Amino acid sequence: MNLAISIIVCFSALWVIYDASKNKLQSPVAWGLSILFLWFIALPVYLFKRKKMIVNATGFHESGVEDNAWHLNKRQTPAWVGYALVIAFSVGYYSWNLSKGELPLCESKEVAEVLSKIVDGDSISNPAQYSYEMFNEVRHCNLMINDTPRSFTVKWYSEDKDQFLVKFD
Repeated sequence: MNLAISIIVCFSALWVIYDASKNKLQSPVAWGLSILFLWFIALPVYLFKRKKMIVNATGFHESGVEDNAWHLNKRQTPAWVGYALVIAFSVGYYSWNLSKGELPLCESKEVAEVLSKIVDGDSISNPAQYSYEMFNEVRHCNLMINDTPRSFTVKWYSEDKDQFLVKFD
């Protein structure tokens, strides 16, 4: 799911750079980077203002009458720089997220070690995940302790994602 959202945001930013460059709008790279970092705000603003910006950039209204057109600054950042920045930021962010590690599974060795310390000698069997909150990164799990079903959660201790917590519900 995170990958799909990242791809949608990245392609939206790339499309905005392409569209703004094609229509000779001011600052296509700035628009693209705005979309990348503030997607849920900047994309609707761009789409809402797009037609008016195109009219201002070309200097022609739908009637064909030329209006007070401003012309692009020759020192404007090339679109390929924007494409490169968007791709670099997108790949970098996703790689950084992957490097943080993934929350251990309910049936993993690490979780089993923590559970055995918590129950102190009781028999643990059949740990299994029944739900996963992707946004909060919390695994909801069930297991059997001495033939009695129990529920527990596995979540990160901090944003550093270097330690995790196991808590019985």
